[in-house]
Amino acid sequence: MFCKSLSQDIIEFPISDLSSLISHLPSVPLGYIKSFPALAKKGLSLDWEPECSFELISIVSPVRDYRICWLLNNRLNFQLEWVEEVPLLSGKGIQKSLFNRFYYNDELNWLHYHFVNNKYLGDNLIPELKQVDHFLLVEGNNAHQEKARVITILKQSPIIQAVLDVDPNTLRSKKNLIFE
Repeated sequence: MFCKSLSQDIIEFPISDLSSLISHLPSVPLGYIKSFPALAKKGLSLDWEPECSFELISIVSPVRDYRICWLLNNRLNFQLEWVEEVPLLSGKGIQKSLFNRFYYNDELNWLHYHFVNNKYLGDNLIPELKQVDHFLLVEGNNAHQEKARVITILKQSPIIQAVLDVDPNTLRSKKNLIFE
C-alpha cells in the first residue's frame, strides 16, 4: 500500500494501481514524489505506437511522382489527385521537409489509396527505407487482395525499377505514414 498524508488527509491505495496514483498526482507536491525513489525512477511516458491498418507498397523509380500517378490512373483506373504536402518535423518540432501526397477514394470497392513521395531534398519520410522513392498505401476491407493486383500491374511497367511489399508495422517511423 502507498500512503500519503497532506495536511491531515490520508489517502491509501495500492502501489500497483497507477491510475489512482495518477488521479491524485495534481494534489501531491513534486518534492513528495521525489522522496520515493521507486516512483521517481519509473516515470510515466505516453508513447503512442500506432497499429497500421493499411497495406504498403514501396516503389523504386527515377520518374517523378506525377508521372507514376498518371501511370496508376491509366493502368488501374484510379483517379489520384494531389491533396497536400505532408510535413516532416525535426525532433524540435521544426518543419524540415514537405512530401507530395496524392489521394483516391474508390467508393465502389470501399478502398482508399494514398500515394506519397519518400524523398525530398535529401530527407526521407521513412528513413529506414532510403532506397525507396515512393509509397502507395491501400486501406480498406479488401486491401490485401488489391495490393497483390497493384503489385502485379506495376511490375509490368518499364518506368518502374522495383515494387516491394512492405509490412508497415515493422517500420520505426510508421507514424509518418498516418494521414488524416
